[in-house]
Amino acid sequence: MDLANTDVEIRERSLPQRVDMTLRFIATRAMGVCAYAALGVVPAMIANLLLLWALDPFDAWDNLGWAWTWAFIAYLTAVASPLVMAPLVVFLGASLFRQPISWGAAVRDVWRNSGRLLFVHGIVRTHLFWSGLAVLGYAVHSDGLLGFSLFFGVLSLLFFWCFRPYVDQIIYLERLPLFFKSAHPMTIGKRSSMLHGSDVGRVMGESVINFLLAGVVFAGMYGLLLWGYYWLTFNTVTQDWFGWTLFALALWSTMVVATVLRFFGYLDSRIRSEGWELELRVRREADLQMEAGVGRPRPMAGPIATAVPVSGGRA
Repeated sequence: MDLANTDVEIRERSLPQRVDMTLRFIATRAMGVCAYAALGVVPAMIANLLLLWALDPFDAWDNLGWAWTWAFIAYLTAVASPLVMAPLVVFLGASLFRQPISWGAAVRDVWRNSGRLLFVHGIVRTHLFWSGLAVLGYAVHSDGLLGFSLFFGVLSLLFFWCFRPYVDQIIYLERLPLFFKSAHPMTIGKRSSMLHGSDVGRVMGESVINFLLAGVVFAGMYGLLLWGYYWLTFNTVTQDWFGWTLFALALWSTMVVATVLRFFGYLDSRIRSEGWELELRVRREADLQMEAGVGRPRPMAGPIATAVPVSGGRA
């Protein structure tokens, strides 16, 4: 990361400022955001459609109720979002730090790190276990098993959403190993603890607010899609495949906005914990001195500069 070569100013920002920056970024880079988000969203929507059809081609909501089906779709969307949004995360990192990016490079980068992502989310965070139970409950039309798995699966999602929201950015931007190696003393888990633990109260509070904002975005997007469908067909949405497709589109659109906002939150956390803003100020001051012909800063005069002599090794 070249901190002096970015498309955003490196400085600390409040949550409202990051929300504003998120909307501005999506508006100005709409083509890139939509294209790289579609790399994951389109296959995910097709996979969810095939999965629901394979589990029950005769519409499971006849036995479970439409609310269970939509809750199941929402949970599958949330669980799959880290992998589905990975091309967008790669695009955000390359775009903001002015690095070359292409669809092929993004897909290769996602593929190289997909094993780490699946291990962290599927095994460590237990999402694979709860989603497997949810699929089983939906397949056998057991609202008890489905409700049990969705309840604890959502609790797990919310817990890590609040306390460890930036692990996807760590995986795809910092590219650390899962386990300790002599050449890489830092691991994904250790890095996550350092980044999130530096200001856990602020991270948790902002994550809760982000979750509430995501709910507002989803409601607005779903209402807009329903309104557009009505004016195109002059029919209300029924409980068929097209109804939940609009529901899924609203969910994925919300995930896109949440991913961009979370990315700016990740940058802000690193700026606060690693002193990026101070580092840039020092660099700018040194550049100004060089341009003015001052050269290297002179050592301090007096006893403070000479009180502690350097002994042995390199200075």
